[in-house]
Amino acid sequence: DQDVVGQADGRLVVLNTTGTRRMITLINAASHIVTTVRMSEPQPESATPTLLNGTLYVTFPSGSVRAVAPDSGRRLWESNSTVESPGLPAASATHLYLASPSGRLAALNVRTGAVEATLQGRDDGGTADSSAPGAPPTLVGDALYVPYGIRSVYTVDVHTLRA
Repeated sequence: DQDVVGQADGRLVVLNTTGTRRMITLINAASHIVTTVRMSEPQPESATPTLLNGTLYVTFPSGSVRAVAPDSGRRLWESNSTVESPGLPAASATHLYLASPSGRLAALNVRTGAVEATLQGRDDGGTADSSAPGAPPTLVGDALYVPYGIRSVYTVDVHTLRA
């Protein structure tokens, strides 16, 4: 029961999909050498792991986010994104973006985890399912497309986001 969560430095990063996640498996794509790394703290099954720009981000339904170094399993930072039920994040070189089912958006500094900007949700008509995670935002150049509710999207220029 393992899933590939991404690729970093020519290696596939694999985590188990059920139970408490304690180990990261790294598979070198060229040499097929398999290395396992123990995480500094277990990640519960309710958390969602995503590998972006070489960092493993673990999001929780509460809105907390952990950044983990896949090579060492060491936690880099942990932050409360203020986003309820975040979906998979998107990342630029400087920020991690999370969105809720209602379209609430947070931009976190990828080095420190500090919340540097937030936007209120757009779905005030109650069409978002708050029990399901939000859809992932999509970053294209400087435009961040944020889905919310049912078949709705808004766009933000990431350079204009401010705390």
